[in-house]
Amino acid sequence: MAGRVDSSMTSAPPRVVVADLERRGDTPRSASRWRVRAERAVALVKEHPALSVVVALYGLSCLVVPVRANVSVLDDWVYIRQAHELAFHGHLHVPDAAAANAVFDIVWGAAFARVLGSALWVLRLSSIVLTLLGGLALYWLCRLLGADRTLSGLATGLLLFNPLVYVLRFTFMTDAHFTALLVIAAACYVRGLGDDPVAGRWTWFGSAAAGLAYLSRQQGVFIPVAVVLFLLVARRARFDGSGLRALVRVAAVPAAVAVAHRLWLEFANGVPVAQEAFTDVVRDSGFRETTLLVERLSYIEIMYIGLFALPLVAAMVFGVRRLVSRMATPGWLAFCCWLAVVVAGLSLFSQDARRMPYLQNWFTTSGLGAHDVIGGRPAYLSFGMANRLTQVSALAAVAVGFVVFRAAADRTTTWRPEAGLVAALFGAMALGALAPSFQYRVVSDSPSLDRYLLPLFPLAIALVVWSAQRIPLSRVVVGVGVAAALVFSVVGTRDFLVFHKEVWATAAQLRDEGVRLRELDAGAGWDRYYLAGRSGSVERDPDLVTPWWVLDTGGVFLTDSTYVIATTPLEGYDVIRRVPYPSILQTRKTELLVLRRERRR
Repeated sequence: MAGRVDSSMTSAPPRVVVADLERRGDTPRSASRWRVRAERAVALVKEHPALSVVVALYGLSCLVVPVRANVSVLDDWVYIRQAHELAFHGHLHVPDAAAANAVFDIVWGAAFARVLGSALWVLRLSSIVLTLLGGLALYWLCRLLGADRTLSGLATGLLLFNPLVYVLRFTFMTDAHFTALLVIAAACYVRGLGDDPVAGRWTWFGSAAAGLAYLSRQQGVFIPVAVVLFLLVARRARFDGSGLRALVRVAAVPAAVAVAHRLWLEFANGVPVAQEAFTDVVRDSGFRETTLLVERLSYIEIMYIGLFALPLVAAMVFGVRRLVSRMATPGWLAFCCWLAVVVAGLSLFSQDARRMPYLQNWFTTSGLGAHDVIGGRPAYLSFGMANRLTQVSALAAVAVGFVVFRAAADRTTTWRPEAGLVAALFGAMALGALAPSFQYRVVSDSPSLDRYLLPLFPLAIALVVWSAQRIPLSRVVVGVGVAAALVFSVVGTRDFLVFHKEVWATAAQLRDEGVRLRELDAGAGWDRYYLAGRSGSVERDPDLVTPWWVLDTGGVFLTDSTYVIATTPLEGYDVIRRVPYPSILQTRKTELLVLRRERRR
């Protein structure tokens, strides 16, 4: 199967440079090293122009976003502390607060910290680099699915500038890391489907990447399981010598990693409390609650996929007549089921006046990034705009289902085994998004967190790209979509980091003025980075507003909130300082309020 992909994706760059130097009597040994590398780089850029532009924009965008902001957001603190502990003290430990496996993330971040120092932005840089590697893997995956270089490069841009992917790469949480490792594993496994002598080697590489993905998040265990099931169902592996060897190549490394990790937790590290609590929640969930979560989350996943794949399906509008004419009966049946989920979900969620974005955690009506300061940031997306966003997402979701099921039902479509493997991984990651969502099942209006959907996006993009074979598709439309995603993601992420940079600067100023850490609530990033997991607790007035982040393990309070940094006034507090902060998305004045509890008479 892999033989259909041109050799440029699996071999070294052309030897034009070496031959040209030899003709001039100037061999690589005598030529200056920088000149040889520069000419090779130019050759690669000419060979993969769309990808080169995307990668260049990816790097240039870091000049706009304050990459070097030394702030921690939301759950960053858990992994930052442990990466520093490993880098500078040689001690690997996953703490009780870590819900994810996080071993890979700690080691990966520690490698960067060891070389570049202990600044918080260094760990953010490690996420940026790994996300780029995942983007390159998606480019290769699209090429393995038959897409040309231009479309593959544009698909890579859709992933790298996806708002959720983009903003989460500026954190040190496990979501972006796991997604990158998933795409690398998927590309290697797909390459391993070939019949050529090197295919088995790529399967081993995919197995290794799957093992690392498991060391990042528990959902990584579903990756080799999905591949094994696909090989068995598709009859690409039989219970004979060669078939068993193929299954071993797929699953041996992840299985060994999972067993070793579990033994390490049990006998060396200790099983983190957050992981035990998560296991208990999943086990105690009843049939009704599980069914309700599956129904709600299935619809939400489809809507988010529709929104983020919009440029691709919009570019196929010109070939819609040809699309309809080639739909086989099985494709129509599958599409009708997909359409029924969209229609039913729209109807049910509309009754509660709920609109996109449904899972407001990192992609919200207030922009990009978590809102972990009392009051959050003001909304820029009105109800009417959210309603239109919902409509567009629904139409795009219907289109995604149509084009993918049309291609799947058409037996003349090429690269079907490769696409089938990607579809199997997509199903596994849908299950993976379900698992950590149980804790939100009925206690919240939100059944999950949007960052849990991250692994679905690259696989969905790859499947839509595969389904576009022999269909007129406007690269210009896709390019415009990539540009729009780039602008929104960069602006939204810049606003997010600037906001938290100002929060931290204000908190540091209060600390320098004599305010003790346990008297100050400066949001989840600050409070938990400096106070969570430390010894001691404080007494807190029960009448005060108690956000989730001021509670530590065991129910102890981190701060008595004598001083609070917020964006809205609070009853019982005086405003003692106003700190304006810049925002591009917001049209009204934005400022932080430093509040002090009123003195009781």
